[in-house]
Amino acid sequence: MSTTEQHAAAPIRRRPRPAPSRPAADSTVPPPEVPIPADPEALRTLDAEQLPGLARTLRRRLLEICAVSGGHLGPNLGVVELTLALHREFRSPAEPIVFDTGHQAYVHKMLTGRADLEGLRRAGGTSGYPDRGESAHDLVENSHASGSIAWAHGLDRAHRLAGEPGVSVAVIGDGALTGGVGLEALNELAADRGSRTVVVLNDNTRSYAPTVGGLARHLAALRTGEVLPGQDVFTQLGLTYLGPVDGHDLTALAAATAAAREAAEDPGSAGVVLHVLTRKGAGFARAEADAVDHWHATGPFSLEGEEATKPAARTWSARLGAAVLDAARADERVVALSAAMIDPVGSPRCSRRCPSASSTSASPSSSRWTPPPASPPGAACPSSRSTRRS
Repeated sequence: MSTTEQHAAAPIRRRPRPAPSRPAADSTVPPPEVPIPADPEALRTLDAEQLPGLARTLRRRLLEICAVSGGHLGPNLGVVELTLALHREFRSPAEPIVFDTGHQAYVHKMLTGRADLEGLRRAGGTSGYPDRGESAHDLVENSHASGSIAWAHGLDRAHRLAGEPGVSVAVIGDGALTGGVGLEALNELAADRGSRTVVVLNDNTRSYAPTVGGLARHLAALRTGEVLPGQDVFTQLGLTYLGPVDGHDLTALAAATAAAREAAEDPGSAGVVLHVLTRKGAGFARAEADAVDHWHATGPFSLEGEEATKPAARTWSARLGAAVLDAARADERVVALSAAMIDPVGSPRCSRRCPSASSTSASPSSSRWTPPPASPPGAACPSSRSTRRS
């Protein structure tokens, strides 16, 4: 049985182009708040002028909820407008929207009947990732990077084999796209003429940390207009490339998602890449100012006063990092390797104080190597090595 039959969704219909609306994350005069609609169908009945107010409501609720329960705050603040645009243009669940990574799906959950994210990250409560047991809109239970394109493409092929209408959507970050699974899926999609798959590239220049490598440089060139039309890597593969688009401009997003649908429904197309530029932590000044990870994930915190900073904790990761630092100082043969996420695995002290003993790889969540300060007097660290890739 197909996903369309399972979820008995409404028929797929083209929507008229919406009236202009103001960007929400950058508005100088806050718009009046709009209640969170019960489901995507109710969302699509709202006037475009109401969307900035709804975006404001969603951001406020994200902050209030994560202040109590903790959670992946920065990634979700960055996709508020994008998620609104996706659910207004595409008819989930008949037109599946697959989030990669799954922790950027909080806003998706709030717009699909889980407005309060009740019991977030607690036993029996709302999962921090897509969960099929919670909603028909959570088709893929993915928690980490690079699988969304293959999932969306596979769902699209199943629908085409069943003679069903509609498109499938993958939402993948610029960091996740550097993963081998994501690149393999992009290669496969480019060879499938008639595919109705839309790949939404959510480019905020980072995953947990800044994205590095050749693809990151190419995306940077696309962002600044240095790449001539038709010379981008996606077009060269045989895909339809659209963008880049301001991911916090609701009007631009509405037009771009409509254009992506039109291109995806072209039988001569082999899939569409919609390049969207977002800011991690958008709309929350403390997150946007946090150079380490823009409040990628946080524990409970205070919303007001001097305590309203991301709380530090004495974790097992921090203890491990201290132990590795001691070992590196004592023995020059010790090399600390990190899959790019230096801070979450407790390695920042080692990378700062013994940089030549640390190596980070250009993985799906790569971090940019920043030369650290000199080691403190008396700290013995190994000599330089050539193991760094980023």
